[in-house]
Amino acid sequence: MVTTTLSQTSYLHDLDVQLMLRVQDGDQDAFGELILNYQDRVIGICTHMLNDREAAEDIAQEVFLRVYRSKDRYEPKAKLRLGCFASRAT
Repeated sequence: MVTTTLSQTSYLHDLDVQLMLRVQDGDQDAFGELILNYQDRVIGICTHMLNDREAAEDIAQEVFLRVYRSKDRYEPKAKLRLGCFASRAT
């Protein structure tokens, strides 16, 4: 039982998890940092899947909107992986 608790709290040291927790608290700058950290990766994944840079940028924007809209449901149980959002959005 203690191991589960320790594994869940170990992610709290991840910088992206900390940013997402700040986003939950209403920190708009933290969300901007997340976008900067992930936008190239998300656009790259979408471009690879769609073979269309413009469509990939549109999907990436949708990914970040979905992340922001779901911020209140975020729980730091694992590392933040926005690439997963990208693959589901395409």
